Amino acid sequence: MKTIIFNGSPRKNGDTKAMIHYLKERLQGEVLVVDAYDSPIKGCVDCRYCWTHPQCAFEDFKEMDQRIRDADNILIASPIYFNEVTGNLLNLLSKVQIYWSASFLRKEQMIPKPKRGGIIFAYAGNCNLKYPEHTCRILLKNMRVEKMHPTVTSNDTDRVPAKKDEKAMASLEELAAFLNEKR
Repeated sequence: MKTIIFNGSPRKNGDTKAMIHYLKERLQGEVLVVDAYDSPIKGCVDCRYCWTHPQCAFEDFKEMDQRIRDADNILIASPIYFNEVTGNLLNLLSKVQIYWSASFLRKEQMIPKPKRGGIIFAYAGNCNLKYPEHTCRILLKNMRVEKMHPTVTSNDTDRVPAKKDEKAMASLEELAAFLNEKR
């Protein structure tokens, strides 16, 4: 089992990272956490190379592309800023454009196997999750996530740290069980 978790948090010991750590301890197999704020992958520049080629024109995405293709599970975890996932996470995942181009322009399937996935959000409580959830679902769909677990949230992190949010931790347990199921 191979799982990729895209982490959109800039904080090394923040609420999003605490939720990722809790989940990671419960997942079977190999787990790769990709920290958007430390990633060498630059955002898509709309060069349109992927419109006619089954890869990104830039080498920085080559290894991640292969990992995405090989993964069994893909998750996106992020704090919510201004009703959206973080800018660095969007920048990193903009390279998912290569899969959109394959499907919609070239009518090809670049990712060989369907995946399971999920979304994890940490926020202070006055957010509308409709927008960031929609963004994440589009990104995950383009990475061929076909079975989604309900979004896991810790929604009062300005008062209660995520690791003390019993409802969020219980939801992470359910997410781990979903991702660990035999296929």
